Amino acid sequence: PWPYGTPKKLVKNIWQNVGPYLTLGWPQDTTALEEGFISDDQFLFLCDQIRQHREKTLLRLIDTYQEGVLACVFDSIDRIQHMFLRDRPDVIESWYLALDALLGRVLERLNAKKDADDIHLMVVSDHGFGEFSYKVNLNRWLINHGYLKINGEDQSSGFSQVDWNQSTAYAVGLNSIYLNIQDREGQGIVTPENKDRVIQDLQKDLNQWVGPNGKTVIQSVPAQEDAFQGPLAPYGPDLLIGYRPGYRASSETGLGQWGDQEIEPNRDHWGADHCFDADSVPGVLFSNQSLNDLPHPSYTDIPMLAINKTIAPDDRVAPPTVSDEDQEAIEERLKGLGYL
Repeated sequence: PWPYGTPKKLVKNIWQNVGPYLTLGWPQDTTALEEGFISDDQFLFLCDQIRQHREKTLLRLIDTYQEGVLACVFDSIDRIQHMFLRDRPDVIESWYLALDALLGRVLERLNAKKDADDIHLMVVSDHGFGEFSYKVNLNRWLINHGYLKINGEDQSSGFSQVDWNQSTAYAVGLNSIYLNIQDREGQGIVTPENKDRVIQDLQKDLNQWVGPNGKTVIQSVPAQEDAFQGPLAPYGPDLLIGYRPGYRASSETGLGQWGDQEIEPNRDHWGADHCFDADSVPGVLFSNQSLNDLPHPSYTDIPMLAINKTIAPDDRVAPPTVSDEDQEAIEERLKGLGYL
């Protein structure tokens, strides 16, 4: 078993002074709402209970806070937008108003502290949102365009049905295409000499893909070296798929599978998402101190903003390893989060 939090006295203190809290999985049960086990009102009540408890926790910790970094995540607004942005804009507005009022109460509590002038407050969101109107079966598109070959007449969904000796690319994950690279994949056929050509062909074809609404499905499709940086960049996908808002990878795509159609309408309760081209769903950064020196802030600037220190990058990162048990746990987690 792994510890829920550390130090233990902090966890115990919150439980005793603020009250019991949910600890298992994703507490805002989007799956129960999607499958009809709870109603919209029950889901919204659950989300509000979670928000209220986290506010109580944060305010108590502010009162005892002396130094360091204190952070609290109010993630119910993410779940609310996934489930209600498309059909219930009134719900979204009410939640933003509630969180704005919460920010006011936090500022009031901070301003009452003796060292208020030295406290740096940041409000950070890592992404925005957009409507999720169409599910994209990216592997079906790869099949139809000759990049992914299926054995014989068997059209069942899954990589076990792939003829890897004739396949140059495949999709797994929500925004990723990998090439079937020689000496990297188990049955790779794309040689180093042909890699750039296959990437360019994919980029050209993907950029010409037009969906049912008459708009292109893909808004950006950078290659690995243009999309990622840092020591783990070589382990990223060969192409990063930046969907146009409205289009998102299907659950089948996430698992390396495919549906019958390249694109199908999304009729799920989960009607909004953020797994689009990143420039289309930017996050926000608000601060009670000037950001004039950071016209284009990024995550790498957070340490300087929070504790006035720059953290040197560490290039001594070991290659990631994932066991079969880890892979199963990851898939179950992603299913519980509503992504698969």
